[in-house]
Amino acid sequence: MFFEHIGHIPTEVTLFFIIYGVTPLAFVLAALGANKETIVEDFDLSNQSYACQIEALTAQVRDMAGQRVGDGTSGMDGNEAIAFICAMVGVSRENFEATHDLIDREYGSLSQYIENQLDFSKEKQQQFRTKYLE
Repeated sequence: MFFEHIGHIPTEVTLFFIIYGVTPLAFVLAALGANKETIVEDFDLSNQSYACQIEALTAQVRDMAGQRVGDGTSGMDGNEAIAFICAMVGVSRENFEATHDLIDREYGSLSQYIENQLDFSKEKQQQFRTKYLE
């Protein structure tokens, strides 16, 4: 459904703002013909955009000086809270690479996944590339 809608966006000025995480952007990049290395590098750059948020939240945890975070009985210590913040606000390159590898094993490639599971045929992908890369 995502690619069905995205194909109708005018090309004069296009900004893709993806609110469901960075993984859908990987599908867009793959549909545009980007290779795995480029997609993984772009995914990893997401942490740069989240860096200020992560730092502000982890600073608050550090300021708590070792206090338990939570209800006082089952909360996390500072290091656990920081790890949780990084996992929830940032992205994990290792997890993304593992997901990409799983897609390769199960479906042959990210392109085949897009074609067969997301119903975005090679012809539609070529039209998408022509529209957004020229």
